[in-house]
Amino acid sequence: MNRYVKERYFRELKSNGLRVTKARMRLIEALEEKPLSFKELCEVIFKKGSTNLASIYNNINFFVEQNVILQVEIKNEKYYELILDKPYRDSIDHIHLVDSESKLIDEIYAPEIVEFIRKYDELKDIDISNIKIIITTKK
Repeated sequence: MNRYVKERYFRELKSNGLRVTKARMRLIEALEEKPLSFKELCEVIFKKGSTNLASIYNNINFFVEQNVILQVEIKNEKYYELILDKPYRDSIDHIHLVDSESKLIDEIYAPEIVEFIRKYDELKDIDISNIKIIITTKK
């Protein structure tokens, strides 16, 4: 993530009346390159000098609620990714590609797929609250 994008995250928080604390900055910086599991996230943040596990947990939950971080569950493990700069940020529907070997997560922005599912004839009588698709791959 370049400096401009990182500063955009901080400005967005401030413009919404949210404090930009050192703990929140460390969390954003830890996630700037790729999605991480909670364990991986803690390891990165601990290397930067923070040791407060409760603060990490509380800030993750806060950022998920504020739509700054997306939580994705893959094989019973939660991963977190920054989404402020993603085209699907305001959408509750997501499509992810997960490499089963490297555990790398990538996303696909394909509203036409989501729209197809929402309009699929066999689902017409179902109130779909959100669509989350995880496609497992091997590269």
